[in-house]
Amino acid sequence: MPLYFKVRLYPLLCVAILFQGCFDGTWDEFFQLIKDKQTTWGDYFEHNVAWYQFSKNRENSLILKYEDMKQDHKGHVIKLASFLGYKLSDEQVDLVVENSSFSAMAKKDRENEGPPGWRADRSRFVRKGVVGDWVNHYTEDQSKYVDEMIQKYLEPLGITFNL
Repeated sequence: MPLYFKVRLYPLLCVAILFQGCFDGTWDEFFQLIKDKQTTWGDYFEHNVAWYQFSKNRENSLILKYEDMKQDHKGHVIKLASFLGYKLSDEQVDLVVENSSFSAMAKKDRENEGPPGWRADRSRFVRKGVVGDWVNHYTEDQSKYVDEMIQKYLEPLGITFNL
């Protein structure tokens, strides 16, 4: 998974039930859980490989990458609408693009409390909306570990990331 996703996953897991409660540790503690395969789904990478292999050729699965959506927001709105069986007018596409933009969602996020159990003191539900922010969170060793796991698990499947 892209490094951004793992940074995004950390605050999301603060909501998820782990070990009979809400995860309340630090980034480093969270990352160690990933390495030790102590998350809800066990080995993070094996879990995602299994999900990808199950989903990639199914008619009811659409796999999109955040980085690609950031590069071509409108194109991905059209792709998603088509996948869901909708033919949107240009005006409808523009409205979806506008309302699903980072700035619109961040504004909504500030107006709402977030999902039940969300710890806004730790992270906003809508973070920064940029590709590559992982460099502000990962240590050199953490980055190396993820690179190794991507090479081991994801590259053989042809999964690449434009970081």
